[in-house]
Amino acid sequence: MRQWVPFVHWLAWNIDPKTQAIGQEKIPKGAVQGANSYHNNGYNGPCPPVGESHRYIFKLYALDLTLSIAPSSTKTDVEKKIKGHITSSAELTGLYSH
Repeated sequence: MRQWVPFVHWLAWNIDPKTQAIGQEKIPKGAVQGANSYHNNGYNGPCPPVGESHRYIFKLYALDLTLSIAPSSTKTDVEKKIKGHITSSAELTGLYSH
């Protein structure tokens, strides 16, 4: 049995709380993209092996501060900085296969 390893497809922060939608290949004004698991900044979509269903977890946090961290920051860096500053959160899990 394979062990589940979290994979970051997109990491972004400082998204205006008034943002209602994020268009394909768009980044909201003022937002910063961090390092994903491909070791670059930006979005890299899902691509599970053919015939396998993978789950994708989307996490969103409302914070009581604006983050001042480098765009090269990783998920771990962001998690350290937001600790104690989360005012609300949401999580959505989706399944995808092809």
